Amino acid sequence: MLSKKKAREILEEAIRTSPADETEVIINGGKTFSTRFTNNYISQNGAQKEYDVTVRVAFGQQVGVASCNIFDGDNLKQVVENACTAARHSKPDLEWTPVLEARDVPELDEAYLKDTIDYTPEEKAERLEPILKRSIARDLTSAGMLVNGDHMLTVMNSKGLFGYQAWTSASFTYTAMAAHQGSAWAEYHSHDMADLEIESLAEQAMERALMAQNPVAIKPGAYTVVLAPTAVIELVEYLNYLGFGGQGYHESTTFTAGKIGEQLFHPGINLIDDPSRREVLGPSFDYEGHPKQRLALIENGVVRNVAYDRRTAQKAGVKSTGHALMPPATSGPFPTNIILEAGTDRIEEMIAGTERGIYVTRFWYSNVVDPKQATITGMTRDGTFLIEDGKLSKPLRNMRYNESLVRAFSNVEAIGDRTYGFNGYFGKLAVPALKIKDFIFSSVSEESPS
Repeated sequence: MLSKKKAREILEEAIRTSPADETEVIINGGKTFSTRFTNNYISQNGAQKEYDVTVRVAFGQQVGVASCNIFDGDNLKQVVENACTAARHSKPDLEWTPVLEARDVPELDEAYLKDTIDYTPEEKAERLEPILKRSIARDLTSAGMLVNGDHMLTVMNSKGLFGYQAWTSASFTYTAMAAHQGSAWAEYHSHDMADLEIESLAEQAMERALMAQNPVAIKPGAYTVVLAPTAVIELVEYLNYLGFGGQGYHESTTFTAGKIGEQLFHPGINLIDDPSRREVLGPSFDYEGHPKQRLALIENGVVRNVAYDRRTAQKAGVKSTGHALMPPATSGPFPTNIILEAGTDRIEEMIAGTERGIYVTRFWYSNVVDPKQATITGMTRDGTFLIEDGKLSKPLRNMRYNESLVRAFSNVEAIGDRTYGFNGYFGKLAVPALKIKDFIFSSVSEESPS
């Protein structure tokens, strides 16, 4: 890990090198140690280390950005020169917000866990061995990854602001494949390797893969669905993307535009952004060095807030919420540490309480149909089952869904009692299982992917 002391030295050198009126320098990156398994055998142990430096400078309102991943010797000077050249050839940015004044930037304690970063390939092999042996014994094919690593983000500007955060990460992704188009999926992410219950996750996936063989088709239509957390994550990602970016909100391109304070969802829906929460732990400051705090996005079904960086906040006449992304961040700010709060229902109870419905392990290949209505479409994958009389009965061919997220999150009937952590497009998310009524499937695939 690039230490706090070393990071400060690099940032200070970059700022000393810059002739610009204002300079902001960011370093992010880390190490990843991955154990990959395919066809029931560990196939690869890999290690990767990469850090990127991004420099943003301003001569008056002429702004330039440059980045690279080699910044020893003259390379650091070169990336600063590249940013300055870009700025001098740029039109004035009339919405430029000067860099922040120096301030104390908070650093989370206990985010960097030695036991997680020191987890060895031998230890990973010991945990995976019984899983892979069970897979072979059941005539299944298993594939996936068990990964540990660390990450850091540090920022400094020419007014003396400095922030640094390091944290660890661990993840498990797993696919179990049976003959006759049977497959199932499991996934979990955390900053702590001890949180990964890989044995129970793999066991359930193997059982579901065997159940998923020889899938049948049912008619498209509106069904009650029980969504595993691995399916819910796809919906929440798009909910965030289409609704809670401050730039899109004030350009009226989000489904939340003009609707702060309105009840759009079921009263049990509470969506927050909070980097201090264990499930989505991350830096307590953004890429401008602005501190983050807990931000309620949806409260008891009511839209409460959207995310701002300093640029969008200035235009909107509000304060930044600390959600600036890496420059140039042309799409504006987004929440990056999202939790859909858990409820009180066990997923087994959701299934048991469903007379007829569909269980979905996960969605994939999702795309936006209508951003203003938050309508998206995609496919099921890796374990879709018909629910009859409170039990998983027949495996189903994969189905295309076409649904408004506003409608779906208004039709929630039950919320799982536990959240599961995942890595997403903009950051981290944690979600529970959900039961939703009248969820729309528009077509059925001819053949399920194996």
